[in-house]
Amino acid sequence: MLQPNGLHHVAISTGDMKGQIEYFSEVLGMELIALYWMHGVENTFHGFMKMGEAAVAFVFKEENKDIDRKS
Repeated sequence: MLQPNGLHHVAISTGDMKGQIEYFSEVLGMELIALYWMHGVENTFHGFMKMGEAAVAFVFKEENKDIDRKS
């Protein structure tokens, strides 16, 4: 039986990339390890924060700003 034994990253959609990076680094002590444009998706970028052997990835797209405003 195949059993997962690790996790590379979890991706979270956000309308406030700067706020997410600030929170995860300043409050949780995580390190920003990558920030780049997402290939194949126009006007979208990724930010990766180191979490032990895994990472948390934030995906920012301009339309996501509406998600945060409605919360």
